[in-house]
Amino acid sequence: MKEFSKKNLYHYTSFESAVKIIASKKLLFSEINKVNDINESCGPNYIVKDLTDSIEADKIMKHFTQISFTSDTRLNKGFDIPAMWGHYGDRGHGACLVFDRKNILQEIGRRKLYSTSVHYVRRRLLNDIIYEKARFGTIENFILSSKDKLFFTKSRDWAYEQEYRIAIIDDNPEPFNISDSLIGIILFSVSHEQFLKSADYLALSSIDSNIKIYRYCPLFQSGGLFDTDNKCVFPKIVYDLTASRPTIINPVRKTTRFTHGSEKR
Repeated sequence: MKEFSKKNLYHYTSFESAVKIIASKKLLFSEINKVNDINESCGPNYIVKDLTDSIEADKIMKHFTQISFTSDTRLNKGFDIPAMWGHYGDRGHGACLVFDRKNILQEIGRRKLYSTSVHYVRRRLLNDIIYEKARFGTIENFILSSKDKLFFTKSRDWAYEQEYRIAIIDDNPEPFNISDSLIGIILFSVSHEQFLKSADYLALSSIDSNIKIYRYCPLFQSGGLFDTDNKCVFPKIVYDLTASRPTIINPVRKTTRFTHGSEKR
């Protein structure tokens, strides 16, 4: 399938949320205290020594909102992460939405938002973000200048998420328009017959017939992603174990806005 021949972005969610997203063509920004990472839910790690400055920083930080996607890597497609299905896809009962990355970036540029891939580091390196008035001037400038460390750096414990993030400091941001970028819906199902008869498939296919729906089957021997005709769209890596050394047969190839660019190059 053509849409899986290039890099995409993915968003795991519950079935109920998937229905709302597909029907509205909108993604809502989430508050930082509602994310799964306990380091982030307690607030970004930074040090502000002066009490007045600390209160001002906290006031700005509490308005931080974000949208998280999963990206493709050299070895792992974003839809092929069982842990993500378990944590965010309602233990396999939810859905993984597929987006055209190019169109997502165009919408980010139109909105003048900031986005980039999350950088994963050792935990101790999360605590070295220090506000120095002589260096940064205002608290707001400190936050803007340090945004990659504050909002796009996480512990290596979360590296499996392969996260790509859009961020904004706004307590009531306009929902993110995905009308031009949503290209597919992936449902978890081992059996093709059960997949076609499932209430989830029938419900989602009736909402928007232009969006393709796929079946994800993570079992090693089954492949990976299948279309509605049960044709393999994207096989997992297959190893030849008969050779003396295993070889890969099928490699998987007041609003403060961040306005300093869309994606790091």
